[in-house]
Amino acid sequence: MILPLKGVRILDLTTINPFTDTEFSDYGAEVIKVERPGSGDTIRDYPPFKDGVSAYHCYTDRGKKSITLNLKADQGREILKRLVKDADVLVENFKNGTMEKMGLGFDVLSQINPKLVYGKLSSYGSTGPQKDYIAYDIAVQAQSGIMDATGEPGEEPCRVGCYVSDHLSCTYLGTAIVLALYHAKRTGRGQRVEVAMLDSVVSVMGEKVAALNCGADASRTGHLHDAYAPYDILRCQDGWVALAITEDSQWAAFCRAFGQDGWAAQYPTHESRRAAYLETLRPQLEGLLSQVTRAEFDSRCAAAGVPAGPVNTMEEAVENQHLKFRGMMPTVTDQRVGDVLTVGKAIKFDGVLTDGFTTAPLLGQNNDEILGAYYSREELAQFLADGVI
Repeated sequence: MILPLKGVRILDLTTINPFTDTEFSDYGAEVIKVERPGSGDTIRDYPPFKDGVSAYHCYTDRGKKSITLNLKADQGREILKRLVKDADVLVENFKNGTMEKMGLGFDVLSQINPKLVYGKLSSYGSTGPQKDYIAYDIAVQAQSGIMDATGEPGEEPCRVGCYVSDHLSCTYLGTAIVLALYHAKRTGRGQRVEVAMLDSVVSVMGEKVAALNCGADASRTGHLHDAYAPYDILRCQDGWVALAITEDSQWAAFCRAFGQDGWAAQYPTHESRRAAYLETLRPQLEGLLSQVTRAEFDSRCAAAGVPAGPVNTMEEAVENQHLKFRGMMPTVTDQRVGDVLTVGKAIKFDGVLTDGFTTAPLLGQNNDEILGAYYSREELAQFLADGVI
């Protein structure tokens, strides 16, 4: 197991979207989740539930520690400042200006700890006309253009079926924080780094922006590609498959694999395949594949070096042997509900494919451990009585 962030302490003040610090925890950082006394982070109440416990929380908060702290109380803010002295990173995603109003902005915290890296996540950033707007993933997807690029031509726009803006922005923020940590190590100076959800989704739209440069239609094309064919999702005997031909040699190999050498001669180029695809070639492919199972299609394409594969259901994806081998479908043994299926780490180090993930914390589980390093038992008891922790 490779833990490159071992020894790094992170204060996680994020709510609802704590995935940045999930990755940090996965790679060895000590992540201290700072939560509201009594209720904790909203993610704890986020569906779906297993035996009354949020399965999503089990995933996003795995390996973290939890303390409770009332940041609306003067004493709560003073406690956070003491923690900042020994922290490497603080991450938050409050509404713009919230930390500053509490006297906990980067300008204040960097005076306490000049090496502190302060990570800020928001819907639209801290500058610009929409900086104070609040949005969730669906609104961000809508404004980014990605919905217009998703779905069938002439039909309604379509949301990408996962929280793409949440995960993209958190991954970008994780990268930004690691870069800032490297800078702090070299210079002794931390900095504030910021990532907006909208910026993150727009950053993956380069292909569509390039089309606009050329005067092309950048709207949705369904499963089809603007330049290549067949690049599509097609029905097989027992389900659906994806086929992506981007080279003439791949097309020739596909035709040989399925005993259709005549098609290679009839449609030798991208242009000829595109021109004939919807009216002629696609119906021919559908007729061919109606006699082929997904497994047969997959094995023949793999042997021929053709980019293709079955369209898996989520249930099939989690049972995929390759993903299991790669450690992408592990379980976390949660201390409340036992084994919970989760997703693994996409980044691999030196062939290390398996990792052990530890449970998500109970609310305030680590108050004594973390805060006890700074305050006596009597002080902690008083904080609890006063609603500070």
